[in-house]
Amino acid sequence: MFPGAITTPGMSSGILGKVAAAGVFHQLMWSMSYTPGINVKVLTPAALIGWQATQFGKFRSHGKNIDIVDNLNIQKIKLGDELLPDPKAKTYGTLEIPFVDSGENCAYSLYEMYAITSLGQMESITKEEVAQAVYECAKGSTKNDILTSLDYVALSPTYTAVFQR
Repeated sequence: MFPGAITTPGMSSGILGKVAAAGVFHQLMWSMSYTPGINVKVLTPAALIGWQATQFGKFRSHGKNIDIVDNLNIQKIKLGDELLPDPKAKTYGTLEIPFVDSGENCAYSLYEMYAITSLGQMESITKEEVAQAVYECAKGSTKNDILTSLDYVALSPTYTAVFQR
């Protein structure tokens, strides 16, 4: 993070960056939709879009395999302490578990996938459902178009403002 960066409790800088980029993108698309001769529609799934495959094998976290470690040297730690591997710990190979390739940012363990897709959390939508919505939008439907929704909820010009001018 750079000095003066905006921080939000409970939101990582990565997520905050995605939200900011999405906001800029939607504003650009909405402005383009008012340009004569340009037909712009934006569909945004608000859920995890299905998954690619369920596999069993070496599970990677942050780009690294996870070692199976027998750590006999239990140390007390405080919140904020950096967790470093114990050089005396014995490793027994690499962790292999069932995992789900989401095709998005990373693979998730089976239980992470249960948590992410459970009711009230991120939940999920299939790739086929997204494709159907895109097809309908291309045929002219505005049912799932965010820009059409923005038009309905945006504050419009008023006669009061014209009179005050």
